[in-house]
Amino acid sequence: APGTDTTNSSTMLIRSAQSDCPGMNWDFETGTTSCWLADGELSDVQPTRNAHQELGSVQQNREFWLTTYGLQGEGLTGEVRSQVFTISSDEIRLLVGGSRSPDACVELVVEWNAGDTLTGPRRRIPGLSGTFVVAATSYHPDMQINGNVLTPVMWDVAWLKKRRAVFLIRDWSRSAHVNV
Repeated sequence: APGTDTTNSSTMLIRSAQSDCPGMNWDFETGTTSCWLADGELSDVQPTRNAHQELGSVQQNREFWLTTYGLQGEGLTGEVRSQVFTISSDEIRLLVGGSRSPDACVELVVEWNAGDTLTGPRRRIPGLSGTFVVAATSYHPDMQINGNVLTPVMWDVAWLKKRRAVFLIRDWSRSAHVNV
């Protein structure tokens, strides 16, 4: 929820770019980050329309896409996260580009259940109760990212059906960025 998270020593601004969510805005085609929450230095990030002034064309699917590359370059850090959703399909497909870094990537984070076999890193999701764990990430040391050009990523999520989940667009690097 909008407001501040004071559970650790540093206060982190968390806000939605727009108070109204016109439904699922997975691809940012509303031209806004409505339906998404942003924190840290990314709290003001907005979708890019067509070519980026520094990065150029990323060969996006439609008109809008999101990057953590700021006006001053790769120095901004923070997260942009989707609203909670329930996984209902067998696979999730997305387009990702940018730097090859575990600190600048897209993660699928699902609610952890007692006795779960998920062993990924745990994530605390501000405003949500329960424990969440990384089930999939766009980062892999051998991945074939073509710089800033958006590359297809597919996650098999059939085994995660009916789980609550969020997408995290993470950028905790001062020398990397991610495009979605």
